[in-house]
Amino acid sequence: MAKNIFATVIASAIILLAACGQEGVSHTDDATSGKIKISVDENYQFLADTQINTFMALNPDAVITPTYGDETSVFADFIKDSARVIMVNRQLTAAELAHFDSIKINPHVTTIAWDAVALIVNKSNPDTNLTLGHLRYILDGKVTKWNQLDKTSKLGDLQVVFDNNGSSNARYLLEKFQLKNFPANCQAAESNPNVIKYVEEHPNAIGVIGVNWISDRDDSTSMSFLNNIKVINVSENQDTSFNHEFFPPLAGYVATKDYPLSREVYLIKREPYNGLGTGFVNFCYYEKGQRIIKLMGLLPANTAIKVKQQSLKVKE
Repeated sequence: MAKNIFATVIASAIILLAACGQEGVSHTDDATSGKIKISVDENYQFLADTQINTFMALNPDAVITPTYGDETSVFADFIKDSARVIMVNRQLTAAELAHFDSIKINPHVTTIAWDAVALIVNKSNPDTNLTLGHLRYILDGKVTKWNQLDKTSKLGDLQVVFDNNGSSNARYLLEKFQLKNFPANCQAAESNPNVIKYVEEHPNAIGVIGVNWISDRDDSTSMSFLNNIKVINVSENQDTSFNHEFFPPLAGYVATKDYPLSREVYLIKREPYNGLGTGFVNFCYYEKGQRIIKLMGLLPANTAIKVKQQSLKVKE
């Protein structure tokens, strides 16, 4: 009997030590208190800031410190355990999953929202409608001048501007159109705000940004961006005719799949216990967090949204 009790105590101690040893976590945090770091794709900086600030206001003993970067750096933070949670728009690759399997960590993925890649042009540009066919020809280098899209255009050479080479926006479009590389007229501006600034100053440019930078109608920064650029409406059609319906990247059209450049927003956590990372993920997924997502102009993953927007139909 004594041996059985001793064995049970030893087994319990081993389990406890193993749990405490995972990732070097001391388990000083729980779902509503403690300190953690998270890493966020810069496309979701506004969303993450609002969610974090609201969560910490409701939970005064919680401190969540975010860092923002391109997709490549965010996943690097996650792999090297510099971030307990990441906010991204792709899931883990097979190689990344194999890494976590090798260290006995089982990352958990939660879809919290749907957003979109937005295309923007200069305020003076009259061309605000593109089909996926047009976009494909632009991104594979077959269309390099504006008059190839509109014979009356006087804008000259067409430039495409991304945030940076390691961004989720660039990766998304490469995968969407099954391309290996972009043509020479594509360049990086280092951030979403820099893309917007470049488009403001260059009438011949098309900018590629995350829609969260222009989706929050209650945010003064988003509205100042919208005052200086135009957002392109996109049709899912693969041809190059303008005899289609074109849709802006609004949540309603993301919900109905009429806007064809949409994607999921994920929170991925690596903590092996019910800690602050879990508490934050749950907050974002349930009512309060989903309400924030809706108010910011994105499509909540866990809440129905009514579609009120009207489509724009343009004919040649």
